[in-house]
Amino acid sequence: MLIRLPGLPPIAFRVLQLLLLAVIGLVFALPGKASESAGVVLYDGPDGVNCEFLNLGGGVRWGVKQGEWIDRGGLRNGQVPFATDQVPPTDNRSFTEWDVTGLVSGWLDGSWPNDGIVITSAPGVASYVVEYFSREASSESRRPSIDLQWHDGSVTTVYATADSVLDCSTTASQGQKPIIKLGSNYRGVFQFSLGKPAGKLRKATLRLRRSGGYYGPAAFSVYRLAPPVPARQIPTEPSGIASRARSATDLAGMPDVLFVEDFESSDWESHWTEIDKHGTFERVSDDPGLLFKPRHGKALKVTVPANSTLGLNMSLHFRQRLGYEPEEAYFRYALRLADNWRPTLDGGKLPGLSGTYGRAGWGNRAVDGTDGWSTRGAFYRMAAEGNPLYGLERIGSYVYQPDHQGEYGEVWEWGEGGTAPLALNRWYTIEQYVKLNTLGKHDGVLMAWIDGRLVLHRYDIRFRDTSQLKIEKLWMNVYHGGTKPPGKDLSLYVDDIVVARRYVGQFVDEGKRSP
Repeated sequence: MLIRLPGLPPIAFRVLQLLLLAVIGLVFALPGKASESAGVVLYDGPDGVNCEFLNLGGGVRWGVKQGEWIDRGGLRNGQVPFATDQVPPTDNRSFTEWDVTGLVSGWLDGSWPNDGIVITSAPGVASYVVEYFSREASSESRRPSIDLQWHDGSVTTVYATADSVLDCSTTASQGQKPIIKLGSNYRGVFQFSLGKPAGKLRKATLRLRRSGGYYGPAAFSVYRLAPPVPARQIPTEPSGIASRARSATDLAGMPDVLFVEDFESSDWESHWTEIDKHGTFERVSDDPGLLFKPRHGKALKVTVPANSTLGLNMSLHFRQRLGYEPEEAYFRYALRLADNWRPTLDGGKLPGLSGTYGRAGWGNRAVDGTDGWSTRGAFYRMAAEGNPLYGLERIGSYVYQPDHQGEYGEVWEWGEGGTAPLALNRWYTIEQYVKLNTLGKHDGVLMAWIDGRLVLHRYDIRFRDTSQLKIEKLWMNVYHGGTKPPGKDLSLYVDDIVVARRYVGQFVDEGKRSP
C-alpha cells in the first residue's frame, strides 16, 4: 500500500506479475447455441421475457417496451416485414403460416444471428385477437414450427425452443402458458434452433396452429427479434495514467496519485482510517476451492456469510490522510467475483466514494443537499438457476442525492438495459469518477468504467447545496441487502486500489492476462 503525502518519496514494491485475460467482452453478448449463427438465448421461464424485459431475471431491458425488431431492410423497428399473413373474417384454416425463407436463409448463412422472431400486427392494421397453441401444447403437432424444405426434396421440421406473449397489462412472464395471443395489444416472440442444415434451403415456412380463440379479421407480420444494444460509448481519454505502468506500485509518488493499496504489506490495515471488525475478510494468495487466481501476490478476500449481511465496511477518510477533502476524484480497483457468488435473494452494495459525515446518505437516511451524499457501488440480485443469465452479475451505483424522492437511495445501472454483466472467476478493472456540483447548479458528474469501457455517464447531478460537503471518504463496502442475509456464503476479491486526480485506466498488461 502506498499513500502519497506532501514530501513523501516514492516507495518501490515488487512488480506485478501474471494473469488477467478478458473472458467476456463487454460488448453485449448472451450465451448462445452452438448451431446456426447463434444469437441471444430467448428464455421463456418464470423470470424470462416479458413486456419490459428481454430477460426479467437478468434485468436485460428492451430498448422499447413490448420488444424490438429488425425489418427486411435492416431497419430497427422498421415497417417492412419479412412476411405477412392475413386472417380473414371467416377463416376455416386451423393454422396461420408465413414464408420466412429470407429470414431463415440469413440465419443459416450467417448474415445475422438467430436471435428469434417477433410477430406483431401488420403495419396499419387493427388486428383482432387470435389465439394459437404455444410450445407447451400437449401434442407436438400443435406447437409452433418451421418447415425447412431442402433442394433434394427432403423436409425438416423444427419446433420452438422458446415462445411467449409480450403483454403489457402484466409484469409476469407469459412463457409458460399453453396459449399464444396475437393481435390488438399482444405480440409474440419465438425462437427456433435449426440445427445442422440438411442441404441447400429451398423454402422455410413458419406455422402456428389455432387453438380456437378467434374474434375477427387480423393480419400478422414477421420480423427478426432485436435484442437491446448498449448505449453509444461517449469518447473519453484514450488512456489513463496507468497505461504506462505495470502495477499499482508503479503509480506511487506520481503527482496525481493520492492513494494506492495492493494488500502486499502485512500491516495493510493501518493504512485505512476505519475498519469494521464485524466484517469477514482476509488477505489471500490462493483460494483453490473458489477457483481464485491472483493478479499478483496478495488480494483481499471478502465474504458475506450465509446468515449475515456484512462482508466489508472499511473507509479511507481523506482529511485524515491527505489533510483535505477533494471535490473530484477517480477511484479504481480490481474486482473478482468468486465461484460461490450467487446473490439470488437480493442485491447489495459495493465500494464507492461518499460524503455522509455520519449524518445522511446511507441506511435509509435521505439527503437534503446539506447533510450528505454517497455513490457506493451496487450489485443486483442474480437471475435464478435455469435462467441462461444465471452466473452473470449486473452492477451499478447506489446513489443518495437530494433530487431523489424517498428515504432510500437509487440504483443507476452500469451498461444500458443490463448489457454489461460480470462473469464469475475473472478479474475486472472497475473505475468511478465523482465531481461534485457547483453550488446552485446541477452539474455534478458520476462516471464509471469496466475494463476501460464507459458504462455510466451522468453530468447533471445536484450532490450538495453547501460547500461544507466534499468527498469525505473512499468507502470500501460489501453488503447484502437491505436486511435479508443471502442464505449462503458470497465471496469476492479486491486488489490494486488507486485514488487519483486523473483517470487511472488499465495497466499496460491488463487485458493480456488469463482469467
